[in-house]
Amino acid sequence: MKHTLIILTVITLFSCNNEPTKVVPWSESGIPELESLGRKLEKMPNVDDTLSQHYVKILKEKESNEIQPKVESAVRIKGLGNYNQKDVNKVAEYVNKFFGYKCIIEEGVPTTSKMYYGGSDLDVSQCIFELNRHGVKTIYVTNENVVNKGQQIRGGTFLRCNTVIVEHTDYDESTVLHEVGHTLGLVHCDNPKCLMAINNDAEVTMDFCNKCKKRLENENIR
Repeated sequence: MKHTLIILTVITLFSCNNEPTKVVPWSESGIPELESLGRKLEKMPNVDDTLSQHYVKILKEKESNEIQPKVESAVRIKGLGNYNQKDVNKVAEYVNKFFGYKCIIEEGVPTTSKMYYGGSDLDVSQCIFELNRHGVKTIYVTNENVVNKGQQIRGGTFLRCNTVIVEHTDYDESTVLHEVGHTLGLVHCDNPKCLMAINNDAEVTMDFCNKCKKRLENENIR
């Protein structure tokens, strides 16, 4: 009787939706409860596999819409602490021109005491932690001195991290593009002409080398 009710439920759901649906494998549902239900349905000889997978897809989409907010695919640019709005606009121009990303300029945010190293310099790690904006790719531009554990830097982030902190200087364009490269998964490059070179002031060509471009293409992340 229980199996009959499940079968009727599946058939009812299927008949209410006439739009073609892409079949989702059990292993890709990403929701333990749905995967468990799927395995049970698969063991039932009288339940068509396509219908059961369609049922899981409906539940998966419902669950996803309820627990995961939709995030717009764009890069947010905003000032941090002491900053100049012209610098923020310029950084947005760099990112849009080079990566082709849509840039949304947002209102700047103040710093907090926890963001500083030794009370005077902005520490990248502490800023990223305190800003707590891991789900949205954001570039913060500041005129304040930026460090990493006390070491002077022009900008920083973590590998595949969505938050970039950039100190506006004469080298800001290469720094911004370099740090965004890290957010895409690129590590430091041994080619001195590549934007991902760890020290790229003298020979920088304002582009990634072929090796880094290849990696971006292979991972389809640019």
